[in-house]
Amino acid sequence: MTVRDRGMTAGLGKSRALRRLLIAVCAAVLGAGLLVALGGPFIADRVHGGPDRTLGASYLPSSAHDPLGTDYLGRDVAARVLAGGATIVVIPLIAVILAEAVGVLAGIWFAQTRRSERLTRYLLDVVLVVPPAVSLLVVLTASGTNPLGLILLVLMISLPFVSRYAQALATPLVSSGFVAAAQARGDSTARVMVCEILPNLIVPVAADLGTRFVGAVYLVATASFLGAATLDGTANWASMVQQNAAGLALNPWSVAAPAAMIAVITIPANILADIYLERRR
Repeated sequence: MTVRDRGMTAGLGKSRALRRLLIAVCAAVLGAGLLVALGGPFIADRVHGGPDRTLGASYLPSSAHDPLGTDYLGRDVAARVLAGGATIVVIPLIAVILAEAVGVLAGIWFAQTRRSERLTRYLLDVVLVVPPAVSLLVVLTASGTNPLGLILLVLMISLPFVSRYAQALATPLVSSGFVAAAQARGDSTARVMVCEILPNLIVPVAADLGTRFVGAVYLVATASFLGAATLDGTANWASMVQQNAAGLALNPWSVAAPAAMIAVITIPANILADIYLERRR
């Protein structure tokens, strides 16, 4: 091996080590953010006395007893940050899981049967013509703070993309030997879809789910910033940013802390999805 070859090998090994480190750091940060989002409400109730407990005047700075100070109503920012992540995580997660489940099965069906594909595809593509912001405003007007409306909105926006992606993945598999063997055995279309084609799509669909989740988080955060998407009337991270923006100079933590938590959820997920897609190329 020449000196140049040894240098290239060492550089490749260092690049792989840095990538593994980046993956580990992003996974740890994302895991911590999800842990705070899902387990934070229990901690807020038991340690901080609940997210609605008033500590004093508005926008008090951080102190030893109140590490993040108070918000615009004098409530504990730390408690509200702990309690405010469930909506930002739960609603997008439910929505993208439903979108992936329905969209993947629809895409496999389109690839395998071709029955009524054109009509169904036209009906799904109608959604693509409407800008997401318009759909969001319509849903907020119709459902207000009902989380079901946002779940349906994310499902409606994601379904055409997911079904197209799944159809593109499944089309080469339809003509493969193992599918032909299953059809020769007399397996039904549904059995071939679930037992033969679907297992080969799990890995790319899981990566797509991560990307859709990030987009759904942004959408729900936008809705929350506009004053919706609260499960029980309490604030979430996005609405905290909107409500406390006026007091940014007095207590920057009232805005920075919830904004940072949204970043903790979305940025590592984006990086991990990009790394996976780069490996797939």
